[in-house]
Amino acid sequence: MNVYSFNPRAEKVYLKAGFKREGIRRDAIMDENNYADDILMAILESDWRKMK
Repeated sequence: MNVYSFNPRAEKVYLKAGFKREGIRRDAIMDENNYADDILMAILESDWRKMK
């Protein structure tokens, strides 16, 4: 999944749900007049099952 750097609350929710940061595409999108990073996040099925 992707989350943008201008939305840190969403990233925090995904981290709490078990997702991990896999990478960052720096300055990937334009947010009004500023560039923002695209944060790539993922969770393995085995990790998801352990959490349940």
